[in-house]
Amino acid sequence: MLRFSLTLSLSLSVGCSGEAPGTHPEPEICDDGIDNNGNGLIDCEDSASCGGLVCRDNTNNTNDTGEPLPELEIFIDPDDCCDFTFSDADCAGKPIGQFTILNRSDEQGTIDVTCDVPGTGISVLEIRMNDNQVLRPFLTDAPMEPTSENTIYLSYDCYALQTFEVGCSAKATLPNDSEELGFSVRAIYSP
Repeated sequence: MLRFSLTLSLSLSVGCSGEAPGTHPEPEICDDGIDNNGNGLIDCEDSASCGGLVCRDNTNNTNDTGEPLPELEIFIDPDDCCDFTFSDADCAGKPIGQFTILNRSDEQGTIDVTCDVPGTGISVLEIRMNDNQVLRPFLTDAPMEPTSENTIYLSYDCYALQTFEVGCSAKATLPNDSEELGFSVRAIYSP
């Protein structure tokens, strides 16, 4: 009986983890410029604790400059978007490119995307977001989740069998911030 109470008393004073009370480090907060967990590394330098969109710039590199990244960012990789050549045989549902919208904030937002023939208001490209298989001529108020990476895919479906140019606009909106990018898509018809 005496042995049991001694073991119980020892377990209560040390704690379940074996650490003395009050020595558990704080978690790293990844965007406050402070070494919260006391390991000598600040924010994104602490790759064991921080990562994801908070610590990644639009080139997929880790942000180790110490400068905060914007809450919203729209970027197009010229290798992934958007000029294209098409013919009669391959224009139906032809994928022509993609771009990315990053929401690094903890707020819900919206995305709007249009691609129109200048001066006509006619949308000639089909747009889909992330893994959604529904193609639309435009996106309006599409939900953008907090801390999310959103890929917008563009495709063409035989609108006109001729060379043309389309003006596109992408806008991401948060309650207190927005980011907008305009770009052109040149379609070259090759019969």
